[in-house]
Amino acid sequence: MAKFKSEDYCFILGQSVPKREVYFGLAIILIVVFGMLAIAYYAYWPRSREVVAVTEEPEVLVIEAEQLEGETKRISLLEDLLGNHVSRMRLKDMNSYMANGYIYPESGTVEKLTTLTRRPNFYKQEIEYKNVILQIGYYNNNGWADQSRGVLNAEVAEFNSGLILMECSLAHLAWSYQSPEALQHGLETVLELLPSEPWQGRTCAVVLSHSILPFPVYHYIDTETYEEVYRRARIPKGSGFAEVEMHFDPTDETAPYGLPMGYQVFVDGELSFRVELERLRINQGLLTFLFQPPDGSLYTDLNIWP
Repeated sequence: MAKFKSEDYCFILGQSVPKREVYFGLAIILIVVFGMLAIAYYAYWPRSREVVAVTEEPEVLVIEAEQLEGETKRISLLEDLLGNHVSRMRLKDMNSYMANGYIYPESGTVEKLTTLTRRPNFYKQEIEYKNVILQIGYYNNNGWADQSRGVLNAEVAEFNSGLILMECSLAHLAWSYQSPEALQHGLETVLELLPSEPWQGRTCAVVLSHSILPFPVYHYIDTETYEEVYRRARIPKGSGFAEVEMHFDPTDETAPYGLPMGYQVFVDGELSFRVELERLRINQGLLTFLFQPPDGSLYTDLNIWP
C-alpha cells in the first residue's frame, strides 16, 4: 500500500482532506463567483445604454418639434401674405391680360409695346420701332424670338427672352399661389418667404419664386399696401448673367385689377428703359396658339435657363 505524506492533506473540521480536492473545490467556487459577476455586469450594461438613450431622445424630439413649428409658422405667414396680396390687388379671378403702351429707352427711339400674358406661364411681347417688328415669347417652357427684318443676334434674343418673363409676369405671385403645383405639392415648392428687407423707405416682405419660371425671382411686397413694389433676378446673358431690377409704379386703387401701369427696368445697376402702359384688357380669352412662335421664326429654343 502506498504511503502519503502528511503535507498532502489538510484538516477541515477535524477531518483530513486531500489538498488537491480542496484546491479543486476552491477553483469551482471562484469560477461560479466570477460567472455570476459577469452575468450581472452584462445584464446591467444594456439597461445603462437604454437609460442614456432615453435621456438623449427627448432633446432630439424637442429640436425636431421646434423645426417643424418654425416651418409651419413660415408657411402660415406666407399664406397670409399672399392671400392679402391677391385680395388687395384684386387678382383672384385674373386669368390673362393684354397690355398696350410704350417703351422709353434711356437712349434711342420710343418703341410701341404690346404684351400678352396668360396663366400659368404663357408670355409674348411685340415691339415695333423704325418699321421693324420684334416678337419675343415663351411657350411650353421654351423661349423664342423673331424679327420682321434685319439681323437679330442670338445672345440678344436670349437675354430679351428672359427679360420679357420679368416684364410680362406682373401677376406671377398670384398665379404661383393659385398654381396646381402649389395645391398638389405644397406652397413652399414654388414660393419661399425670406427675411423682410427695407426698400426705399418701405418695409417689404421678400418672397422667392422658383420652379414655374426658368430662373428664381425675388419679389418685394410692401407690408402696408400688399402690392409688389420691386423685383430682381439674375438673367442669363451670354456666358454670364445680368442683374435685372424692376421698380413698379403705384397701382390705381380704383381700377378693377391692381396691376402697375408703369415700371422702370435696370440692368446691372443702370436704368435701361421705362415702360408706360396706356391700356389694359383683362380676361380676353387669349388662346394658347397666340403664344406659339410664328412659322419660320429665327429662334425657337432659346436658352434662358441658368
